[in-house]
Amino acid sequence: MIWWLLAAPCLLAQSALTLEEAVAMALKNHPDAAVARAARNVSAAQISATQALPQPELRVSFNNFAIDPELLEARSNLGIRWSPPRPRELSLKKQIAQTRHTAVEASIHGFEARLAAETRHAFRRATLAAERVRIAEQALALRTRVLDVVKRQVAAGLKEATEADLAELTVADSQTELRRLRNTAAAESRALFRYTGATPAALTPEDNLLQNPAPVSHHFDPQSRAELQQAAASCRESDLLASIAKNQRYPWISFTQVTRRVSAIENRGPWSFQFGIDLPLLRPAAKAEQRIATAQAARCRTQQQALENQIRNEVAEALAALEAARLDLIEVDRIRSGIATKALERSQTALASGRADQVDVLLAEARTVALHDRWLERRLEYARLQAQYEHAISQTNN
Repeated sequence: MIWWLLAAPCLLAQSALTLEEAVAMALKNHPDAAVARAARNVSAAQISATQALPQPELRVSFNNFAIDPELLEARSNLGIRWSPPRPRELSLKKQIAQTRHTAVEASIHGFEARLAAETRHAFRRATLAAERVRIAEQALALRTRVLDVVKRQVAAGLKEATEADLAELTVADSQTELRRLRNTAAAESRALFRYTGATPAALTPEDNLLQNPAPVSHHFDPQSRAELQQAAASCRESDLLASIAKNQRYPWISFTQVTRRVSAIENRGPWSFQFGIDLPLLRPAAKAEQRIATAQAARCRTQQQALENQIRNEVAEALAALEAARLDLIEVDRIRSGIATKALERSQTALASGRADQVDVLLAEARTVALHDRWLERRLEYARLQAQYEHAISQTNN
């Protein structure tokens, strides 16, 4: 990760960055993504390794320790020994390697899903933070105008100086809030950079990011979660290990050997052939291994079912929290576009007819701006819950 940060000046700045582009850049360029994908080549190589046959063995023996040098080499042998694999042994080992490769692919998929969800979350936070800065600038401008009007009214003797002090205090508070939001926006921009590696001049918001979100259409298959795919692969591997252990309980050729005598012996041919049969008469280890693998497979399926129930509950809770946040956003927007907007319109009408103070109009407008900022703050919380939901369903698209 350190080199990723050091390489920042060398990366091209983007003129404008969309959400889809940010996710694509994170999946392509993030160093942790490259590390995760490197495991794919390892597991693929392990599949090829399972098809390798046992290596033959060169055997040399000297069977005569006679002192007579003429007989010393008479019984020296040179042989080739080979142990053939058991029936289905290579096939089962290949299936185990393929199952592990499937688990690795699921792990990569899970990482990419998390990275995509985190990148989307970072992008939304950076966009909303920038929008809050814009709203804070509007609020400060309104508060400054209120202060100017109050000062003129104080100078004209229409208001007390304490009201000017209060307006000035409000401006200072707005300035402090603006500085805080600018610092927050800068921090969110840096957080987004850690995922994409680019420093965009601007962010292009999603079409509905600055609007009330629509209800989430929920279509979820638990098997899309990487954890369940890995659990299924683990159960499959336990079944295959049980088959290999069961295969060890049957007789099979343990070795074959072709031998040639270095020196000929009278009335005997130079070649001989040997083979051995593995008789598993006393093989409690194979039975124990089979029982262990069978028990592990049963436990794995129980854990898989428990994990599926846990994931379903996690998705249901995330969906419920997301819907509650959505309704909260609608309520805040209803107040802003309803009561607050009507109050502003009445103040403007009263000002036009000479029945209201200009300060009242500016304060009414400032209240609508404050409600807009409150909506954006709640929208940030919705973005956090949205990221949790997307991660819960392993949604890799937008």
